[in-house]
Amino acid sequence: ALGNMKRFGYTALGSKEGRKFSTASLLNMHRGYTSVLISSKSFISDYARGFDIDPSIIYEAPLPRTDLLINSSYRAQQRERIIREFPELGRKLNIVYCPTFRKKTPANQTQATAALADAIDYDKYNLIVKCHPLDDLRINNPHVFQHYPSQYDMLFVADYVISDYSTVIYEAALLDLPVFLYAYDWPDYSKKRSLYIDPKRDIPLFTDDDAEASVRAIEHDDFDHALDGSHDRLGIIIREQRDIALRVDVQAAFLRIV
Repeated sequence: ALGNMKRFGYTALGSKEGRKFSTASLLNMHRGYTSVLISSKSFISDYARGFDIDPSIIYEAPLPRTDLLINSSYRAQQRERIIREFPELGRKLNIVYCPTFRKKTPANQTQATAALADAIDYDKYNLIVKCHPLDDLRINNPHVFQHYPSQYDMLFVADYVISDYSTVIYEAALLDLPVFLYAYDWPDYSKKRSLYIDPKRDIPLFTDDDAEASVRAIEHDDFDHALDGSHDRLGIIIREQRDIALRVDVQAAFLRIV
């Protein structure tokens, strides 16, 4: 992942979304690491606590996917490839819904996702569902585009992204896509798993638990396209990812020369 926000490992022990203390002890969970590579130094503290390791063995390393996300030529190729296979996605604006993976399905998930699907004006938009590979979420609405081979990354045809607590928001930000957070189960999720961050403080995006309000925000373009991220964690991370990719390109070019 390009980033992290959810508590995991030792910081999630005993929670409904985490491991049991007995399981972690029996399996020596995350013990024996000598080096840990992560995508951004902004997450060193998170990973040190999650893995219960010394921060000194954590190193920043770029992900190859970052190069693809910021490569305009590659992005255009992928968009053309997807639309060629699914022409209907080239006729309207595309809203891609990317919910985070939940260990246990929320009690209100069916109702909340149905409300989102019902709020879409399908004369103007396509609603595309992009789930975690382990998630079996399906929305009972014939207009929703959700049955397609996994090799097609629908972020490349997205005009808008709706998510919640998924790190896909970092990828969407690298693609310069407007992101809206539909946090329909936040009161429950924050108790089951919790996050390392305060979404409203660290990720200043439109956030609501009401599907119609989220869709209205898209229709009214209620997104600050000029947001430079200077005051929030999301902006810092995205600038770091671009800087890391640039450093690696320069290093690779230098190695080719010498």
